[in-house]
Amino acid sequence: MFVVEGEGWVQARHADPQRINVGDAVLTQPNEEHWHGAGRGGPFAHVVVNIGETRWLEESPPPD
Repeated sequence: MFVVEGEGWVQARHADPQRINVGDAVLTQPNEEHWHGAGRGGPFAHVVVNIGETRWLEESPPPD
């Protein structure tokens, strides 16, 4: 995932959330469960390249 606008969050299951900003690149391992999305400060846009099958999980709540 490559962040192209705004700022957001990414979190792998059982890990701490990480803030991500324009220019950041995030690599996830095959079958790694993770979530990502915008923060409260505004829009968040990213580009993703998937290799293999995508499996959608449950919706995550917004950060505190």
